[in-house]
Amino acid sequence: MFDKYEILTEKLNKIVPFSASPTRELVVQLRGKIPITLKSTLLVNSVHNTNDIGGIVCAIQMDNKEVLACSLVHLIIPPDNALYRELLDYQLKRIKYLKKINGL
Repeated sequence: MFDKYEILTEKLNKIVPFSASPTRELVVQLRGKIPITLKSTLLVNSVHNTNDIGGIVCAIQMDNKEVLACSLVHLIIPPDNALYRELLDYQLKRIKYLKKINGL
């Protein structure tokens, strides 16, 4: 079965690296573990499709040579990104899906 996220994942991998900012939730989750703030600019180096289980996951190279893997829904994509509208649409649908399966 062809996954609905595969096409977007392929498109994203064609434009890597691209910049993004962390959401407040991501900064809170990583507080004390990785030096990251709301003003941090992150560079997405690769994108992976984990299907419905995890959605689209982005790999981000950190300054200390560690790699951070996080869901695309935890990144703020700048409007000048060529895929901005598609990414925003994905994020909104994914968040709605996650709320539905978690009974929220």
